Amino acid sequence: MKNSYEGGDLLPRREFLEKIFTASIIAVAAPMALLGKSVPVLSGKQGMLSGLYTLTLDQYPVLKNIGGSVKLVVAGKEIRVTRASNTKITALSPICTHQGCTINDFNASLMRFECPCHGSRYDAEGKVLRGPAPLPLKSYTLTFDGTNVIQVEVPELQSGVDDVADQNTFLESFRNLNGTAVIEYGVGTATRVLLTLHTISGVEVRRLVDAHVEAGRHRYELSLSGLSSGAYIYRMETSDGFVASHKLMIAK
Repeated sequence: MKNSYEGGDLLPRREFLEKIFTASIIAVAAPMALLGKSVPVLSGKQGMLSGLYTLTLDQYPVLKNIGGSVKLVVAGKEIRVTRASNTKITALSPICTHQGCTINDFNASLMRFECPCHGSRYDAEGKVLRGPAPLPLKSYTLTFDGTNVIQVEVPELQSGVDDVADQNTFLESFRNLNGTAVIEYGVGTATRVLLTLHTISGVEVRRLVDAHVEAGRHRYELSLSGLSSGAYIYRMETSDGFVASHKLMIAK
């Protein structure tokens, strides 16, 4: 049987680090509370980078409630992720289409965004409720599995690579054909690392690393024995605040 995994062969350090951006999530309910840093999976197309950012309702329970909203910041690009209904979650630009002001945080009681400059209002899906805004808010492609996992595609990322090209904290995997998936990670300073494997719905199936590790580059060889074909998420957390997750595809 043949196994395949998301990822590529081990890359030189500079080339490898040029594939990641640092992102952060801030809850609207507590605007100053940094909930974590994460690294979206990037892909290149016609010279442009796009990021696929994965988050779960278990990680950010504010999104379990209608009207719940978080701010996603990827390489300086801000996105508002909002629970519009039981079945609908949206990802919108916070830039008002009237004169480019940044809209206020989502008002869950009134179920709307409002521009502080000239009073334009938008619903949770970005549609104009009241002018002078001429157009709806820009939306980003978002997929929701209906239970726990949200993925947001962020196109045209042009900045940020140089800012993190020399960082030492990272998470990635590369292909291995001997029945294991090799997960590679690094930390800039000695810290506690928790590395876990989850189903696509967020259920933890294996705890891979739970230990204090020294600064540097590390690897974990994940045996695929007992794992069914399909999509998984592997997640890394450190005691100094770094959080990253990637999708791992297994086909047998």
